[in-house]
Amino acid sequence: YYCSQSCYKKDISFHKKYCSYFEVEDKVIEIKKNARDGLTGLANIGNTCFMNSGLQCLSNTMTLRDYFLKDLYKKEINKTNPIGMKGKFAITFAQLLKELWFLD
Repeated sequence: YYCSQSCYKKDISFHKKYCSYFEVEDKVIEIKKNARDGLTGLANIGNTCFMNSGLQCLSNTMTLRDYFLKDLYKKEINKTNPIGMKGKFAITFAQLLKELWFLD
């Protein structure tokens, strides 16, 4: 993600050469106006601390986080697989990341 339009404009010419997602998606996430900076914690219920730790690690893995916050995952959901989940896991994970990173 880019912290601002000015940072985006400075980097875009270099980054476009190497990133195939720019052909598909050209979003900039404005984190200053509408952000929690990913510092929102998760409540532990019983023995969920290990799961919550893993989710926090995934949430702070920049490439993965941006992939879901920019909704790039939506183009790769296989909705026709008869034994698949139709993207329910990916959609739910994206919703969780948006809750952790953005204010409503």
